[in-house]
Amino acid sequence: MNYVRRHLLWFFLGALALLLSFATAHFPIRTTAVQAPSNTQCETRLADSPLDRAKLPAELAAVFNKKLSVAARMQAVDDVPSTARSAETLAALRQCLWRRSENEGVRNNVADKLRGWQEEHLVKDLTAMLWDAQETPKWRNYCVQHLYTYFITFGDREILETLMEAAEDEENMVVAGALWSLARIASSRDASKLPDAKTTARIHEMCLTALRDENAEMLVRIAGVQSCACLRAPDALAVCRKLSEDTNPKSAYLRMVAIAAIGDLGDLDDADKLRAIGATDRAPLIKDASNRSVDRIRKRVTVLVPGAPTSSAPRTRSPSTEPAKKQQCLGAQP
Repeated sequence: MNYVRRHLLWFFLGALALLLSFATAHFPIRTTAVQAPSNTQCETRLADSPLDRAKLPAELAAVFNKKLSVAARMQAVDDVPSTARSAETLAALRQCLWRRSENEGVRNNVADKLRGWQEEHLVKDLTAMLWDAQETPKWRNYCVQHLYTYFITFGDREILETLMEAAEDEENMVVAGALWSLARIASSRDASKLPDAKTTARIHEMCLTALRDENAEMLVRIAGVQSCACLRAPDALAVCRKLSEDTNPKSAYLRMVAIAAIGDLGDLDDADKLRAIGATDRAPLIKDASNRSVDRIRKRVTVLVPGAPTSSAPRTRSPSTEPAKKQQCLGAQP
């Protein structure tokens, strides 16, 4: 009897250990259309694989020198010349990109370098890291931005599908970056980059939802405001007007972004209200945003007859989609 009890106890403990292993195991956030190796596999193969430093250019060797400052190592990545491109150089850069313990600024510059060299694995690498829950929210946000920039440069349609998925992610920094990116794609001057009508309508809907959701995180609402302004979405104007009147100090940044959006969406009546805000509000950021928006509204109106009152109908303008060389954490600037 004791023999049976002892074996039942061991069976129970084994089953409990198995359940705990599943509970603590790392599973990807979601699957994607782009098949890519898992982060763990790539880190084993790349991040910890030995490099022949003698075959690397001096600038790249400096990237791995942890005695140097982060700024110096970031500059070292930028300084790697295209003439130094080789199998060893690409392997070293990908190793740096995949290393989670690496400074995110250094990884960011590495992604820029690889994109400039049109490295064939970059999209798959960035997509795999985007869906990896072990990556930081900030780095996943960077991945979204790099994928957007790659799409604008090369027009890879699979990236658009990935960004649409990212806009529905649970991480706020990922959602904010995806909304910002999709709005700029949907308002691109390059017709070859524009999504189809159904996708464009879905992008408008997601951006408006983020703007209107009072329970959404501040970062997501800010991205919604910025994205609706980029899309020149007239349905967003009423909410932006309401936000521009919110004097709660906790909502100051959202208010500033809404005032900036009115500069792209509003009419002359809005300009009068913003001029009053700029003249009376004590917060320098609010005053500056109001005055700038007044100037933009005045530049958009159509003058029918010289000397006559101006129309409130704004000219149609497409926002610039020229990607910046360096990525920043989206949602941080109006």
